[in-house]
Amino acid sequence: MTASVFSGSIITGDKSWVHHYDPESKMQSMQYRHKNSPAPKKLKVVASARKVLLTIFWDMEGIVHIEFLEQGTTINSERYVSTLRALKG
Repeated sequence: MTASVFSGSIITGDKSWVHHYDPESKMQSMQYRHKNSPAPKKLKVVASARKVLLTIFWDMEGIVHIEFLEQGTTINSERYVSTLRALKG
């Protein structure tokens, strides 16, 4: 196996708990209003209590696989094999 072929086959991964929320962008929150009308009230964006487990795998060319698992999901052999099959393509 040549060095270039081998280096292209290395895949690494990591996981992290992330908060699940979808904040509104500044553009999405814009509203047309008459110049004399009061400014609309904006809600403060706060992270929800709900978290998901982000699992990400990448190689030298970039991201190859991403999974989001709900809190409380058990990672057993069945789930692990499913992830490996998804990586294999």
